[in-house]
Amino acid sequence: MIAVWGFLQARARAESDLHSPIVPESAGRQPECLLLYAPGPCLVVRSRYRPMAGKVKDAEVAALAEAMLRQLEMLRPRGDEAYPPKLRQLAALTGGSPMDELIQKAANKKSFTDKVVVVEKDARKPSLDSPVYFKEDAPPKSPAPKRPAKAKDAGVVALAERMRLVLEAQRRLGADAYPPTLRRLAELCEVNASDTRVTKAADHEALTKTALVAAKENRKPKLDAPVILREDIGGGGVLHALLRFALAPSTGSGRSKAKKESTAFTPAELVKRLVPNLQKPVSETLKHGLQSQELPEGVAWIEIKGKPYLFLVKNMKPQAARPDRQRSDNAPVLPPADDRPPAASIRPQREFAAAFREAFEQLDRRNGITNFVKIADLRRALADFGRDEFDSGLRALRLNHEFSLDSHEGLYGTLKGCTKR
Repeated sequence: MIAVWGFLQARARAESDLHSPIVPESAGRQPECLLLYAPGPCLVVRSRYRPMAGKVKDAEVAALAEAMLRQLEMLRPRGDEAYPPKLRQLAALTGGSPMDELIQKAANKKSFTDKVVVVEKDARKPSLDSPVYFKEDAPPKSPAPKRPAKAKDAGVVALAERMRLVLEAQRRLGADAYPPTLRRLAELCEVNASDTRVTKAADHEALTKTALVAAKENRKPKLDAPVILREDIGGGGVLHALLRFALAPSTGSGRSKAKKESTAFTPAELVKRLVPNLQKPVSETLKHGLQSQELPEGVAWIEIKGKPYLFLVKNMKPQAARPDRQRSDNAPVLPPADDRPPAASIRPQREFAAAFREAFEQLDRRNGITNFVKIADLRRALADFGRDEFDSGLRALRLNHEFSLDSHEGLYGTLKGCTKR
């Protein structure tokens, strides 16, 4: 009976409170669970409370930001034990229990961020566990750790270093070897010019600190542009190569949209075809050359309405007007092609072994007496010997143990050449 009576009392209380849920005294808060009633002996009561979900008002954000500023000013003189506080602690000191969202919005308020810095972020929001400083007290930002170079990046850096070494070696050779085009420089490093690493390496600081490519195309170093060392900028030694490149025919479209070729350029048009670092020194050198009428061989100009137009002599038309095509009256006249003797009979006879030794010595001295010479260079030097004649002559020298073929890892990559024993 007692148990039944107690149950009936509890049920009666539940029915009386069915439409009157327990409401907490704290403003802006609601119980996690209300006193609930369902038919039958099922009664659930929960007493914990949680913040009431709702939209954070701007007035509350501003008030909390000002309150946190005042608290931070009070904590500052206390020293290391109290200052800097964590953002969550600083908000708690203002009284009440503000929601996390309200704290983060107050920490982003302009009146707060003008004077204070929350040093750590969490998902682009102020971290609740971050120290809070006045800006003048904030520690300096530590530099972000460098990421280890990826395998691709390492390959680009290695190629850039190799290109620099080869470029310096080419300058020592002089003559037509320097400055090479970017395409030629890649070939000397035994890399195909179409390889994407070539333009990336040409733009990498490992190379650009000491050298630069004379022109760009679509914001990338141009493969057919010369590559020169920075210390040579402004020197007359590279002017010829730069002019030869900048005076190359260009194709543009006119009003009719038909492509038209230009082979003569004003100084202003010419320097625009080069990268900015070269424009001023080349313009000054060119101006001096025009005034003194001293320009590199093969470069000329004409004046049109008082303005000089520069061009390469080899681009003159008709071809018969070019100096290299004009014969002097004393020049020997060769018989018609049908009546000429074979080329081998008009070539002065040379003994291959002696010619090979002489060419090897000359090329070896040019390379710095390394005792290694590339076969390709020897073939060019002995172009008057046919390929079969060259190969058989070299084989005889090898059998005689005067020369041997070797593979050498050097500035040019793997060199297949001859080394004298």
